[in-house]
Amino acid sequence: MLTQLFPFASVTQTDPETGVTDSLHRRLDERGSDLRVFYTNTSAEYHRGDASLIHTDPDGTTDIDHSPNVRIYHFTGTEHGTGTWPPTDTSDSGEGISRTQNIRSVIDYAPLLRACLENLDRWVAEGVEPPPSKHPRIDDGTAVPTRKLRDTYDTIPGSNYPRRHPLPHRRNYALREDVEQVTKLPPDMGKVFGSLVPDVDSDGNEVAGITLPEIAVPLAAHTGWSLRHPDIGGDTQPLMFAGGTIPFAPDEEARESSGDPRPSIAERYSSKDEYLSRVRHAAVELVKQRYLLEQDISVCLQQAAKYWDHFTTNSDES
Repeated sequence: MLTQLFPFASVTQTDPETGVTDSLHRRLDERGSDLRVFYTNTSAEYHRGDASLIHTDPDGTTDIDHSPNVRIYHFTGTEHGTGTWPPTDTSDSGEGISRTQNIRSVIDYAPLLRACLENLDRWVAEGVEPPPSKHPRIDDGTAVPTRKLRDTYDTIPGSNYPRRHPLPHRRNYALREDVEQVTKLPPDMGKVFGSLVPDVDSDGNEVAGITLPEIAVPLAAHTGWSLRHPDIGGDTQPLMFAGGTIPFAPDEEARESSGDPRPSIAERYSSKDEYLSRVRHAAVELVKQRYLLEQDISVCLQQAAKYWDHFTTNSDES
């Protein structure tokens, strides 16, 4: 697993455990930098255990504000990469074959990155303020401990929700700051930092962040986690950076047969046309909010049509 080291936030904080006071932007602030920064995270970074620390205190008990020159965006229901198509539980990263217990995430969040790039460019070049940060928060109940999600996923057949989740620990490397050198390996282990994840609705989809139209008008639950498959060992551990897709049943008969409490696709949408109309509406709303470019409405519709054709005819995937 990765090593997480304080500080995490763009504003000055004090770690109550160690007494250290610092910020990620301390040196930038000391020299009066006007650098603009977008922090973007997928759901996988939250379920990795550390993403929430950029917008909470170190113990994960309260929300914190970020620097005025910063925005924080969470891409709802995504894995670290930009999704896998066609749906599969197996991938080859170039370092070997990996396999998960659910099919991998199919969500491509490239349209959100394109909007971020344009918004950041306009902020720097023209002084146009970007849209506000969107991420889970403690004060509105959308940032929660991982255990809270069990209540939802344990009711969904084949969800395979992890019982063990990565937790970031304080580590003391006895750093010599004058030469930026660690002097203690392995480090002394300290208490865990606070670690929160986005809450989910009854479908298993996250309720905070920038939500692509294909997730806002869902055909499946889209997660930032998926357990390793027994074929590759460690089947109680999440596969690093991997997300998952847990499709809805195509119709009521299949839903009742599987015991899935979530309404089926046929119970949600009367036709493909109705489904795509609702996807278009969700895309237009994102464009109005400037989290999506107008040119990418058609991209979202193409993705949604592809998902419809697949998930309405493949009822045995999980």
